[in-house]
Amino acid sequence: MRLIKTIPHPLWKIDVFHNQANYLLQISAGSVQIAYKFARSVCSPEQITEMVKDPDFIKSSQHALEQLLQNQARAMPTQIWDDEEII
Repeated sequence: MRLIKTIPHPLWKIDVFHNQANYLLQISAGSVQIAYKFARSVCSPEQITEMVKDPDFIKSSQHALEQLLQNQARAMPTQIWDDEEII
């Protein structure tokens, strides 16, 4: 998989990768990321860049990232135990 483009964004790291059959759009926000896969026969990197500029796509991606962050927060322990407290 090779990086072919980084799309500037004020909050996220957005990269476009490719291999022989697909493009991969990867959006990273802190410790979470989402990825979208597109067949190279169906779209081009320019089309992916235009799609990223669409406000509906950004809103949908933001919602997905927020859900991942919430799930990650729920999975973290709510209380940290000291060694002395464990019997």
